[in-house]
Amino acid sequence: MTDSAPPPANTIPGYNLVEPSERDARATVQRVFGAANGDARWTQACELVNARPGSVAPGDELRAVAAALGLQGGAAATLGRSIEIRILTYYQLPLTASSTPSETV
Repeated sequence: MTDSAPPPANTIPGYNLVEPSERDARATVQRVFGAANGDARWTQACELVNARPGSVAPGDELRAVAAALGLQGGAAATLGRSIEIRILTYYQLPLTASSTPSETV
């Protein structure tokens, strides 16, 4: 018998897609640039859009910080766009799909 835990809150049913958070986005930046440099880049992006690092709200504010991260160029631009796409996917998917993915035959 398999025990499966319920999905976290804010998960899109059938897709196991959890709402993007500052914690996840910041961890992504730290994985690429290291902890200190990643934090510095995240803080710079937050300051550009008048967001407070550590208190960035999901949704529009997180998307604004991701876009600001993209303005740093190089790998930061790729990360910023990736985070933006993740946010857009999370919020658009329920509007364009049923509650579970359709099966192809």
